[in-house]
Amino acid sequence: MTAGLVVLGCGWIAQRHAAAARRLRLPLVFASRDAARARDFARRYRAVAAHGDYGEAVSDDRADAVIVCTPHDRHLADVRLALDAGKHVLVEKPIARTLGETDEMIAAAAAAGRVLMVAEQF
Repeated sequence: MTAGLVVLGCGWIAQRHAAAARRLRLPLVFASRDAARARDFARRYRAVAAHGDYGEAVSDDRADAVIVCTPHDRHLADVRLALDAGKHVLVEKPIARTLGETDEMIAAAAAAGRVLMVAEQF
């Protein structure tokens, strides 16, 4: 079985993750608050789906994990959404606005029994 990925947010860093996932031939699902942008990413990276709603995207059964590529002030809400949907999460840096938000994410991942990772590339 091939693991699928949901990419939340369709900005510059999402392009980097999408290109890497395509090289690995992983099924992709894109989500953006701008549905047309999500559809554009889906066409460009041959994704299996595109959504204008993050909740719909993280509920997609074709994906096992979520990459959070949204602005950092949305990370807490988006990570919680993904964990509540039973997905593992890779969140772009910075992980959160505060240490308290970071602690909330860690606790939510532990409670859900899911992996939470921060993308740190140099």
